[in-house]
Amino acid sequence: VNGELVKVFSFGSYLEGLEFAKRCGELAEGMNHHPDLLIQWRQVRVSLVTHSAGGALIAVMQEQR
Repeated sequence: VNGELVKVFSFGSYLEGLEFAKRCGELAEGMNHHPDLLIQWRQVRVSLVTHSAGGALIAVMQEQR
C-alpha cells in the first residue's frame, strides 16, 4: 500500500513474537532499514517503506522465523 510492505506473522505464544521482533530489529539495523513493529498477543505486524525492489527485508525476516 503506497510503497509500504506489510506482513503479519503469527506465533504460538507472546514470547515467541517478542523474540521474533528482536531478531527483526537486529536484521533491520544491519540492513539500515527500520520497520515499524507492532507486537500483539501471538502476532507481530511488520511494516516498512523501502525503495529496494522486491521486499528483500520481508523475505529475510520470513526465513529467520
